[in-house]
Amino acid sequence: MRLLITNDDGIDSPGLSALATAAATWCESQGHELVIAAPASEQSGSAASMGTLAHHVPIPCSREILAGDLTSAYRVDATPGACVILGCLGAFGEPPDIVLSGINYGANCGRSVLPSGTIGAALTAANYGRSGLAVSLDAPSNNPEMLWDVAAQMACEYLDWIASSPKRTVASLNVPNCERENILGVQFAPPLAPLGVVVTQFESFDEEGEQIHTRVVRSPGDVPPDTDRDLLMKGWAVLTPLTLPSVAAETLPPSGVTLSSDNRAT
Repeated sequence: MRLLITNDDGIDSPGLSALATAAATWCESQGHELVIAAPASEQSGSAASMGTLAHHVPIPCSREILAGDLTSAYRVDATPGACVILGCLGAFGEPPDIVLSGINYGANCGRSVLPSGTIGAALTAANYGRSGLAVSLDAPSNNPEMLWDVAAQMACEYLDWIASSPKRTVASLNVPNCERENILGVQFAPPLAPLGVVVTQFESFDEEGEQIHTRVVRSPGDVPPDTDRDLLMKGWAVLTPLTLPSVAAETLPPSGVTLSSDNRAT
């Protein structure tokens, strides 16, 4: 089996480094292959955009070493969705079986899934007959330290599930930014909240009316109970299906699954 890792925060992001390190260890233990192909710069909000692929122009790309020299990586001047398309077309060797996207800086809950490049990469995998797992780490303002390794380890615990599920299974994993022992557990398949973690506000035009000024603020904390964002705010990790309902019904664990003492689903 071959695993492709990408993200939307760029190849130099700490989230991708943590995910690549954990995934490389998992692949080595399972006898699987790993390749990394990530944007050269931040591509947040690109959704599943093809970017320059649609213009039929050469795409700058260079090879690097990441994840403690365990695997090679490609720095690609393209969107995460385009990185997945190129991978599925064989640009980086054998096409992958699974796309692992992230770890995103900040949660992708509710409506945030629509513009997310992290989510877009996983959905692009399904468009090419592959499965995908998008991973995001919440970034609450009261905890500036990002615990990337916690989210990376949790993501790897679900790679066996993704691998054994039907092709085109896609899910989003949102992880609270806290120590593993403080995570309440994992909630499967909650509904998406009607709002995302952040919202964009219009402020003004400049004096010439040629530039629009906006700002992004954290959306209100009052969200419907038992939605993905509500559960994440309460300290749960949340695994949400982003695939065809018929596929999700066959592959996702039942809602409300509890965890054992080691925080694994039971």
